[in-house]
Amino acid sequence: MTDEKGHALSNQYAQIGYPKRKYFRLNGHYKVLQNNGDTMEIEVNGEPVSIQ
Repeated sequence: MTDEKGHALSNQYAQIGYPKRKYFRLNGHYKVLQNNGDTMEIEVNGEPVSIQ
């Protein structure tokens, strides 16, 4: 988890469903399954993950 400028946060737990926008960094290479402009679906550990 990072702040909006990409600086790592000490609290690394996301609150799912919480309306505040979350920021994070992905390290490594991920297969892009779909790219719809403002949203993208990537494969992480064999599972599809949607990101915006």
